[in-house]
Amino acid sequence: MARKKLNRAYTNLLWLVIPMAVFALFAKYLVTESPIEKYEDDTLSLKSGEPSKPVISEYNWHGEALVTFWFDDGWRSQYSEGFRILDNYGYKAALAVPIEPIGYEAYMNWHQIRKLHYLGWEIASHSRSHDCDLVYKGEPAFEYEIFGGKQDLENYGILTDIYVAPCGENTPEATEYVKRHFLSQRIVEPGLNPLPVTDNYGLMVKQVSRDIDIEEIKGWINEAISKKQWIILMLHQIDDEDTEYGTTPDNLEQVVDFVNHSNISVVLPSQALGVERRNE
Repeated sequence: MARKKLNRAYTNLLWLVIPMAVFALFAKYLVTESPIEKYEDDTLSLKSGEPSKPVISEYNWHGEALVTFWFDDGWRSQYSEGFRILDNYGYKAALAVPIEPIGYEAYMNWHQIRKLHYLGWEIASHSRSHDCDLVYKGEPAFEYEIFGGKQDLENYGILTDIYVAPCGENTPEATEYVKRHFLSQRIVEPGLNPLPVTDNYGLMVKQVSRDIDIEEIKGWINEAISKKQWIILMLHQIDDEDTEYGTTPDNLEQVVDFVNHSNISVVLPSQALGVERRNE
């Protein structure tokens, strides 16, 4: 009798547990993953080791215009909103990272930066402290800020040969120092870049911010298309806050969608810099 009661209790328990397990299994697939979350398992499998660049294929240029989305300063909204929007179109971007803000509120942490690196974004060095007056402080400061920032990225597994000057400030002395450690430098001088690039250490940009009309930005892109040049779209925060240099997710979405429907190719900086003159 006791054994029959035990068997009955065991059977009742199975009838309770099995449906719960089945429901949990199906519920897992009912949850919608964000573009970043779907890569979580792969990224967490990264092991510390030799620093590396993302896998960037050589770009086969046919004389067309190029565009690069380039995010500055490592804002968290670039990770949550910028990545999401670009990933929906299958595009990758560049990210200029100053070291000291990493991990602070509103900024990305190292895990997030390494995740973007792993997913094929190109990470550029942006000094250690983002000191806008750095270029006037001489070589000891250059050593600490410019070379030190590059070393810090390497310590977290990220190789880079592109430097972005804080606030776009540059002097002949600072640029000469940059040339010792990097293959190119991006400043914030407004303009388009010729193809092939003629000045690796003076890459120009067009800044996308909330106070610039979308139609004006489309005009820049159309100008690059007509001239068959490289346009770098420089971006900061991607949010709905009233930040000075930021823009909204909706604005970025409109720009990316316009690019997607235009005769222009989205590339990473190294791909554009690798373009060679075509034989006419």
